[in-house]
Amino acid sequence: MNRSAIKKLGRFVNLVLIFVLVFMSCPWTEAAAAKKKPQKPQPQTATFRIISTTDMHGQVSTTHYDTASVKPGSLAQAYTLIKEARQEAGTRNTMTVDTGDSIYGYAADYILDKSGEDALQPIYKAMSLVNYDAIALGNHDFDYGYSYIDKQLELSGLKKKCVVSNIIKADTGETAWNETMMISKQLKTSKNKSVNMEVGVIGITIPSMSSYSNCKEELLALPIVSTVEKEAAYLKSQGADLVIVIAHSSFGNANPDKESDNAVYALTKLENVDAIAAGHGHKNYPSSDSASAPYYRLPNVDRETGLMNGKAVTMIKDHGAGIGVIDLNLEISDDGQIKVTDSAAELRMVTKDTPSSAVIVESQAPEIDVVNQSLEEVIATFGNNEQINSYFALLEDNYAIQLANEAKIQYGLSYTGGAGKNEYADCPVVATTKYTLSGSQSADDNISLNGMITMKDILNMQQDNHNNNILYWVTGGQLRELLEWSASVYSTSNGTISSDQVLQRLLEERGASSIAASDWLNDWSSFAVFDGIEYTIDATRPARYTKSGEQKDAYAHRIVNMTYNGQPIADDQRLILVSHTIPGNTDATGTISSQKVLGKSDLAYVHLVKYIKQQQELGNLSVETDHNWEVLFDTNRAYVVRSSVLSQQDAAMKQWFQGLLSTDETFAYYLAQFIESGEMGQTDTIKPMLVVSSTFMDDTDQPIEIKVQANDRSGIAQMKWTAGKEAADSAVWAEAANITRGCFVAEKNGDYSVMAEDIYGNRVVKYIQISNIDPNLVQAPTMNKISNKVSSITGTAKFGTTVHIDANGATYEVQTLEDGTYTCTIERVPAGSTVSAYCTDETGKQSKTVTTTVFKNGPDVPVVNEMKNNSEKVNGYFTGSSAAIVAIVGSNVYLSAADRALYEKSELYSKSRMVNTVECSLSRNNFEMKLPIQNAGESVKFVTLDKAGRRSATISLEVADAAPNVPVIQEICDIEDYLYGQVTNVNESGSVAVTVGNRTYTGEILPGGTFAVQTNGATSGEVVSVTASDIKDGTARTSAAAVTTVQPYENYVTMADTRVQTTDTNSTQIKGDTLPHYEVYVVVRGKSTRVTLDSLGQFSCPVTESLQAGEKVYVVARYGGKIAEVTEQTVTEYVPAVITPETPSVLTSEITIYTQQLDVLAKELGTVVVTIDGIDYTSQAGVYNQAYNGYIYSLQLPQTFTEQTITIRFINASGVSSGSVTVMRTANV
Repeated sequence: MNRSAIKKLGRFVNLVLIFVLVFMSCPWTEAAAAKKKPQKPQPQTATFRIISTTDMHGQVSTTHYDTASVKPGSLAQAYTLIKEARQEAGTRNTMTVDTGDSIYGYAADYILDKSGEDALQPIYKAMSLVNYDAIALGNHDFDYGYSYIDKQLELSGLKKKCVVSNIIKADTGETAWNETMMISKQLKTSKNKSVNMEVGVIGITIPSMSSYSNCKEELLALPIVSTVEKEAAYLKSQGADLVIVIAHSSFGNANPDKESDNAVYALTKLENVDAIAAGHGHKNYPSSDSASAPYYRLPNVDRETGLMNGKAVTMIKDHGAGIGVIDLNLEISDDGQIKVTDSAAELRMVTKDTPSSAVIVESQAPEIDVVNQSLEEVIATFGNNEQINSYFALLEDNYAIQLANEAKIQYGLSYTGGAGKNEYADCPVVATTKYTLSGSQSADDNISLNGMITMKDILNMQQDNHNNNILYWVTGGQLRELLEWSASVYSTSNGTISSDQVLQRLLEERGASSIAASDWLNDWSSFAVFDGIEYTIDATRPARYTKSGEQKDAYAHRIVNMTYNGQPIADDQRLILVSHTIPGNTDATGTISSQKVLGKSDLAYVHLVKYIKQQQELGNLSVETDHNWEVLFDTNRAYVVRSSVLSQQDAAMKQWFQGLLSTDETFAYYLAQFIESGEMGQTDTIKPMLVVSSTFMDDTDQPIEIKVQANDRSGIAQMKWTAGKEAADSAVWAEAANITRGCFVAEKNGDYSVMAEDIYGNRVVKYIQISNIDPNLVQAPTMNKISNKVSSITGTAKFGTTVHIDANGATYEVQTLEDGTYTCTIERVPAGSTVSAYCTDETGKQSKTVTTTVFKNGPDVPVVNEMKNNSEKVNGYFTGSSAAIVAIVGSNVYLSAADRALYEKSELYSKSRMVNTVECSLSRNNFEMKLPIQNAGESVKFVTLDKAGRRSATISLEVADAAPNVPVIQEICDIEDYLYGQVTNVNESGSVAVTVGNRTYTGEILPGGTFAVQTNGATSGEVVSVTASDIKDGTARTSAAAVTTVQPYENYVTMADTRVQTTDTNSTQIKGDTLPHYEVYVVVRGKSTRVTLDSLGQFSCPVTESLQAGEKVYVVARYGGKIAEVTEQTVTEYVPAVITPETPSVLTSEITIYTQQLDVLAKELGTVVVTIDGIDYTSQAGVYNQAYNGYIYSLQLPQTFTEQTITIRFINASGVSSGSVTVMRTANV
């Protein structure tokens, strides 16, 4: 090919390539290619949102009834956030849940008290409008008891949505509400399609439920983790695409114990759980709050996303502080399979600007109206219309808080001078109260007493948070740590405030410091004021603790002075602290929570109301504070004080006031400069704090001890008391009686005055009125709590008095011991029964009657009717909700087969007991059992079980003596004609009747109770019945029948221990031997004869009739009422013995060919036969020889020249000798 042709060809190829490229780039070509090669379809996706609320604590609106204040946080505001969150995700793709603690606090308590159990609580009415998908219950919901909360759920329509998987009814073992829920959602996907999704819901609450009600009498809690693990697996097996847990439980640790209340972290490790909405912890998660920091230190927690073990979890603070939002990103396969591909969690917090839902707020009426009215009740008034507020609570003492602490100290004194007198009598009593209002929420968020104290003010001073006055013993060192925690509220000089931009700006402009640290500024929940001691806080030093009580600087100490009446408190000094519940999980509190002296009683605010009313009536109210604490600030540094905008007039009068810097609708900001030394360094002109308490409140005929405590930073110079009401400057004090060891005794009713004076002469007087001494009565007894399991009542009463007790209709009397206690043994009484008691003395005076209600601690003890020793039936009844009756005799348990599984999981179960199933019928609460008949006097125990496996107390019943005891029959086999046995509990004329088939035989019961009744024998398989009869008190009695079955003797035939000599038709004795401890009976022709064994076990039984060849004789060996073995032998024919002659012997010593005579000795006369070479030679001429004691036979031998063999034998009438003698006739010469 030439060059030109090559060029033309090249151009052609290029054109073709261009054409191909253009062709391939055409759209229709791409579409065609796409049709030829299909793309993989993208799966559908969707986002499913879980919105949660928790710990509402009755907070419907922003009116916070526990503190009688208005502050952000409510269901009404949370509902606004809920609606927004639903709208964002689409209603179809959302689920709304609540984790419990809905009902709680002052408003709930007041409505229940005033409106009764049929009044629907506002919080439940409001929640019914939110359209929750599911709700759980919290511990405070259980504070009101099972029946009440169940009724509230029913009234509100929320019961069908309530799921609490780990709470079961004690009587039935079933869950009290929904065990789980399966909720269908029509999910909208990314492709705008609808996909059905099944969401399984598990609800759990803390196992401890509540300590405020009797709910644990009716309900039992299951462990959280194992319950959720089981239920989640079940829901997935039933088709749940997702499993969501709504948990009234906080996080806990990685491996919580079985009874742990806080276990959410452990739930995130469960494979079948997809997300958790949590509560109970009153903290935010996920959150950057310092209080939430410990949660992020748990293993496998993502600090950025907050995912725990890859699972989304939310928890929100209490009182409607916000909502939790969990978004689950889902992938839906073509066959409808749904899986979680990603998770996210966030909190949306309520602020003061969050609108409240009008529908929710308005739903409270009319129930809430009675609560609002109660807040206006006037508790006390001030004589001079004084104004008291808490505008500067972090800077100075406050009379309102001091009143709350005085009430607590009085409560503590009543105990240390009463029940705790011996151990704690000399312990100083210290009280602590936290500020309910911190001034951070609004201008009115402060205590403000305007000439009076109303119920609203009470709740401002001491919130109803179900806080009880609890007594702890503490050391001085522990008390110091609590003070350090509280003192950590103050900021350091370079602290930055992030929650208040105005304050931060002013700090920067002035180069000043804030009073409160940033994270404490809006939350004073860890700040408390202490009374009963004196202390100084140096705020210029570093803080020792975080707000949550974690130690952050081990070397920091702000408490520079801590004294009791001016004297330093040693670290090992013991004091009594009256406080709210002290947590046990912080560095600051250490082990104090385990040092409880006196637990929960009335709520703290109730004690405060009583104390203030008492002080008002006695004229003790004043507005003077004891100024027992102060704070030292840096005198070279400016501070900015933030307080209510209403505080400006008060601020201008303060020594530290340098001017007003700024105001807004809520706050005023002041410039402050503090002087060189605080009040502790000034001359003391302040009166002591004085608290007086009676130690006995009930009516009594005895003098009453009055307990007194005075506190002053300078020290107490004197304390005195006198009858009547005397002023502080009265001349009577010069002669008045001194108070020693903090107490005196009131001998009679009336007013008493108590005076305390410090070393500077500052004097205070308090009055107390005693009106409960009545010499005409006896002091009423006390009764300790009584459960339906106890068999005794204990309590206290005056020594020497008789306590009369009525327990469910049964009356008892018991004497009071010298130590003032009594113990009365009673028959157990059912739960709910009333027990009453009163005292009488030797003069006949009688006390008032006190009553108590028996509480339920498991099923009631059963009532069992008389059980007789001649009947197998026992019957009775049980009260309450028992499910099974169990009888115990020794190590044997008797119950119905249907109840065996329940018993084996119950708290009664023991591996050491043998389970026996018996007939048992139940009709309502009546039962009848068939038990093995027991002997008279035997003890049979009865216990009932409920469906949850709880047991009742045990009732022991002694079997009644109605007849001889059931005979004990020895085993019998078909070769015997006697039946042996024994009967106990026999009176006169004792006899037994033996029935074999339709044949009856009788016999006498011997003095030892044994019997042996001869029968005509029995065949194998026949039933033998034996009854015993006697006469007692002229009445004939017959026992229940003992029954046995005749056994074939072959069952016992062995040759193990018994041997029998050969027996023939000529035998006159049957002989043998066996074990010496056996009883031996020889049976011949169906007649039994007992034989006696010697020490070697040998026996001999005479034969009275000739035996026949082929018949059998038997030897029966017995031991312990059982047949040990049977030996059988067949009789043989007698064959006389044949006696053959003895073998003769040769007397000739040497026999040779030359010997001619052979001498043979035989023992008898007969014929000697000598055989030589086949020829017999005989001799019958035996001659008796005395020396040989035999006969000598002499035979002549034939002549021979060769050796010969000679054989000799003997023959007589008996035959031929059994042997022969062979000798040799030798050739030897």
